[in-house]
Amino acid sequence: MTGLGSSLKVKSSYRGLKMMLTSVPKILLAPLLVAAWTFDHPFFWSLHQMVRFVIQRIYPRLLQVLFGKACGDSLLRVELRHSVQQSDFNMFWSDVDFCLIINRELSVGQYDELLRLYKKIKVFLWNLGEIEIYLDHEWQQRQSLGSQFPVLQLIRDIRKVKWLQESTPKHAYHQSKRQRSLRRIAEKWSSEPGLALNESLSRAIERFCHFPDLLIEGDCPETIFHDVLGWTLGDDNSGSENILRVSPKIMPVWLAQLTINPDEDSKDYAEVKRLRTHRVIGEIWLANLQNELLGICSIVRVEPALREKAELWKKELEDRIFKQKIILN
Repeated sequence: MTGLGSSLKVKSSYRGLKMMLTSVPKILLAPLLVAAWTFDHPFFWSLHQMVRFVIQRIYPRLLQVLFGKACGDSLLRVELRHSVQQSDFNMFWSDVDFCLIINRELSVGQYDELLRLYKKIKVFLWNLGEIEIYLDHEWQQRQSLGSQFPVLQLIRDIRKVKWLQESTPKHAYHQSKRQRSLRRIAEKWSSEPGLALNESLSRAIERFCHFPDLLIEGDCPETIFHDVLGWTLGDDNSGSENILRVSPKIMPVWLAQLTINPDEDSKDYAEVKRLRTHRVIGEIWLANLQNELLGICSIVRVEPALREKAELWKKELEDRIFKQKIILN
């Protein structure tokens, strides 16, 4: 991967983490920590769900009104994402991430106006999280990819684990929030129907949440990578044993390529490319590239400092997608 792409991915990846650690006013951190610890008990689950229900009903309408003035009739709707859509929502720890769905591309000036408005709104809605902006067809495609390839969620979670492990929050509130996020990821892959498709994969993910360096160590145990491959292949195991027999040590590099995008000039990358010719793995690879492209489209709109680089990265991704389609055909 080019230095441009790697640099952009690092900056954009840490955007969500940075917001998580800085979005709450400092004066609220201590009382929020006390409240979070006090109410982080199954007894209060119904209370958190009640708050989540209210947020799901009120925030989209409120944000549509607030952002609608800047977007005009181009704003179709507001979609809430991540924690607020999940049953383990905690009103003192969870951010309300959201995206604006628009029907046409806006001007750079309009996007900048939206971001200025977003910063003003966050002063009053302190739990408002990360903003993303998608065209309607982009959002539909992203939803479709996530539904068709659940492994994309695993890739996102592995990335998040690495970001969290590499962060160094100073306040106890942010430290607790980070540990809770790691715990949630491990629990999700061991309990949620439709995600944890085998017990060994769940154990591997739980280990990874505590030892993220396993992902990139050359001599790391291969269990997680064998499990991930078996899980992604599902019932179609054609060729999987041959892949593992020919290049078992390449599995860490393969998963890393899908999660942290290592340097294409590395000596192992030639072996990684061989895995892309496998039909199922190749389709996952293509889906991940397409998902990345959609994310970059949003970065262009919400990250003014990265727009120029993001546009170049978009072109590079489009070229990779074209080449991968050729491989699959």
